[in-house]
Amino acid sequence: MLIAALRDWWPLLAAIALLLWLLIAWRNSRNAERERRDAAARPRTITWAQVKTPDAQSMHDVADFTLGNLPLPEVAVAMHMSAPRPSTPSPSSTTLRHDAARSASVRTNAIDFTIDAPLVLSGALPSCVSWVNFEHITPPTEAAPTRRSPIEAIEPDDVATINPIEEETVNKNVGMGVSAPAEASTMDASERVGQAKHWLTADRPEQALSSLAPLLDGGDASGEAWTVAGWSWWRIARDRPDRQLEAAVQAASAFRNALRVEPDRANLLSRMIARCHQMQARRQTGTARLASLDEAIAVYDRHLQGHTRDDAVLLEWAEALHERAAASPRDERAHWLDRSERVIDQRWGTTMSDAGEPVQWLWINLMLARAELVDLRSAGVLQARGATLLHAGIARWDAPQRDAWLTRLIESERAYAQRLSGAARIARLQATQTGVEGPLAATRIVEPLLAWIGLLGDWSASLHGTAAQAKLNEAEALFARIEAISPEDGAQAQFAHAYYLRMRARREFGLTRWHTLEQALTLLAGIAPGELPPALVDLEAAEIHLEQARLTEGVPQHSHLASAARLAETAAQAPENEARALLCALKALVAIALSPAQLPAEPRPQAAIRMKQLASRLLDLAPNDADALQIVASVHLTSDEPRAASELCAAAWEAGAARADLMPIWRQADARWTSTLDPAGQDPHWKRLNQSMRMANTTL
Repeated sequence: MLIAALRDWWPLLAAIALLLWLLIAWRNSRNAERERRDAAARPRTITWAQVKTPDAQSMHDVADFTLGNLPLPEVAVAMHMSAPRPSTPSPSSTTLRHDAARSASVRTNAIDFTIDAPLVLSGALPSCVSWVNFEHITPPTEAAPTRRSPIEAIEPDDVATINPIEEETVNKNVGMGVSAPAEASTMDASERVGQAKHWLTADRPEQALSSLAPLLDGGDASGEAWTVAGWSWWRIARDRPDRQLEAAVQAASAFRNALRVEPDRANLLSRMIARCHQMQARRQTGTARLASLDEAIAVYDRHLQGHTRDDAVLLEWAEALHERAAASPRDERAHWLDRSERVIDQRWGTTMSDAGEPVQWLWINLMLARAELVDLRSAGVLQARGATLLHAGIARWDAPQRDAWLTRLIESERAYAQRLSGAARIARLQATQTGVEGPLAATRIVEPLLAWIGLLGDWSASLHGTAAQAKLNEAEALFARIEAISPEDGAQAQFAHAYYLRMRARREFGLTRWHTLEQALTLLAGIAPGELPPALVDLEAAEIHLEQARLTEGVPQHSHLASAARLAETAAQAPENEARALLCALKALVAIALSPAQLPAEPRPQAAIRMKQLASRLLDLAPNDADALQIVASVHLTSDEPRAASELCAAAWEAGAARADLMPIWRQADARWTSTLDPAGQDPHWKRLNQSMRMANTTL
């Protein structure tokens, strides 16, 4: 019966069901229309793929960063990183050792917190751009896991929050297209800021600054306008090496003005001001560089001390202090190292093994920097600890990081071996070779190979005959490998090749030796300004001129000596290799002073004062170095101070100076001192030093 009733009523039931379906469809269409209207009125969501610059294609691991006091919904979750200036491995005995800098080729090209994660563009432009050797940044979420990537000198793009952008202003396919802006004369302040953000999102910072110019020149610009201007200048500094210093100065000024208008954003803006000063320092030398680093540290001290537990900020702060130590005169470095170590120790002292690679990397570099300031025995302990940590990192990390740690290990072992002499140096170098053979054979980038070539050059200089030539042959084979890895010769490879040719020339004679040195100078001349630290290139050129002077006489010899002295004195302005540069300059100046064809027997007072000033600096830097003590003895001898020269010769002998080079200077100083004594030979101090000289002269 029920079935019969359904058969009679099914048309009515079907009609009711159809009506209900139509009502539901009508309601859904109304809701969809309402959502479309609401979406048109709300900020449009743009994916990071639509705004990131074209070169940001690869992804890498991320690390921690909390975006100051910004509300979490406004924080973007994407970051772009561009390549910094290449670091300089130390392929010669005159190489600047960058304690915190690592191989440029281990950089990754980009980091995305989430691939094409929604990027809501609203508000000012915060950033996690950092010039520290490791950036660790976390997405602004609760309990975000920490993942760190040991990349050198990370400079990520701005993590931007910009006001809503009209849909047609961004070309979704290219990410660079911007629609025609409104007429400038009819735009109010908010429209100008919005237009500037359009240009900045399109990677056109110059146009962004042009849009903001009327506001910034008027003196009443908002904090938002100054912030966008700061990011525009930062983008120019990042992408235009030829304008980096100027743009970094302007960026710091803009962020400072933004901080003046919006002091409640001090956490983020202060951090960017400090980074701008650090960027300036990397393009400066001498007192200007120190002043920029001091500004950066002062910002950290003033705005961040006691107000942040952000690991990224603490690491940047410690890194700035470490850079200040590296740029300081030797007697001031310990103070800055102490401060940097305190920042690290207070945060990670009891959890160093779990601190992550960036912190461990800085800790190792602080340890190795400290080793350069202490006595040889203490330095050996610190070097052993640092080498153990570096070996552990080589075994733990993947290829790019492993190669960076390998390069640092080779450079640190080379620096320590330079403080040793004789059999101790050879044994240390042999042990180093055993420890790095495997990773060195597996590397596929040039930086570890260049570092090893530098070590082989030092090694060959400690050997004689066929043994020395064998080490140079090993270096020659590595250049063939570098050519296969990177056919286009970069500045680092050119520099390393020039150094190798100078080492090889020591084993050659006559015209062959001269041509080899000329070839080395040609390679150095081919290095464009800015590709390597000028002091590094100048010092290597000075060493080559000094070698050429030994092959000439008369006016050509004096010309090469003068060039060597000038270039070496210029290079000595950089603290990293000041001692070696001073040694080279004094060798050239002493040779000029002793040249009868160019100068009178007694040096001019100005020349004598100049040499004594350089000699005093050298002794402060290397009070126990045999070569330094020997050349300073020659300086005192040319200044007619035989007693001081004799004392320095005795100290040089105790420090391990070669007898063949030292004894002529010592005998001449002793003879001149004897001639001033009355009665001759009765001074007890002279007797003691004279006996030491005779013993050194007869020692096998």
